[in-house]
Amino acid sequence: MAFVIKEHRPGRLALLTTILVLVWALSVWSAYQYGLIEATGLFASEVEKSRLLSTRLTNATAKNRELRAQIAVLERTAQVDREAKTELVQEIRDLQEQAAELREEIAFYKSIISPADGKNGLDVYNLEIMSAAQNLYHFKMILTQVGKSDSPAEGVVNMTIEGVLNGQAKSLGLSDVQVSKDPKLAYEFQYFQELSGSLELSEEFVPREVIVELTSNEGDKIENLVKRFDWLDVRI
Repeated sequence: MAFVIKEHRPGRLALLTTILVLVWALSVWSAYQYGLIEATGLFASEVEKSRLLSTRLTNATAKNRELRAQIAVLERTAQVDREAKTELVQEIRDLQEQAAELREEIAFYKSIISPADGKNGLDVYNLEIMSAAQNLYHFKMILTQVGKSDSPAEGVVNMTIEGVLNGQAKSLGLSDVQVSKDPKLAYEFQYFQELSGSLELSEEFVPREVIVELTSNEGDKIENLVKRFDWLDVRI
C-alpha cells in the first residue's frame, strides 16, 4: 500500500484571497473614479451651457428693450409727422379757400368795372336761398350797377316765386312769402349792395323758379331789370 504525501500551505490560500479582494476593490474604485470624472465633465459642460444661455438671454433682453425704445420713438415721430401733415393739409385748404374767395372777389369787381357782355346798368349779380328751418328760408342777393355811373341807383326789388301748389301752377309774390311785415325791398347804391330777408313757404308748395325785378325810381332814365333763376340753382 502506497501513501501520497501533499504539501499543506494555508498561507498561500489567504494570500490569493487577499489579492482577489484587492483586484476587485481596485476595479470598483477605478469604475467610481471614471464615473466621477465623466459626471464632473458633464456637470461642467452643463454649467457652461447654462452660462452661455444666460448670457444670450441677457443680451436678447437688452436688445428687446432697445428695439421697444426705438419703436416708441418711431411711433412718436410718426404721430408728430401725422399731426404736422394734418395741420399742413388744413393750412393748404384754408389758403386755397382764401384764394378762391379772392378770385371771386376780383371777378365780382371786374364784372362791375368792365362787364364781359359789355352791358351797363343794373344787374342781379348773385342770388342764394338757404334753408333755415322747416318751410323757412333765408335769401341773399347782390345787386350791382355795371359800368360808369355818376349817381346812385335807387328803386325797389320785387321777387316772385313760381311753382306748383296742389297740382296747380302757382305764383307767390314777396308779400305772400316774406316773413318781414314790410314786404318792400328798397335799394340805393353806387356800385353794389347786398339785400337779404326770410321767406316762408307752405309745405304743399313746390318752388320751381324765382323771378327778380328791379324797378328804378328814376323812371325811364334807368331801364328796369327782370332776371329769372332756377330754384335748384339758387338753393344751397
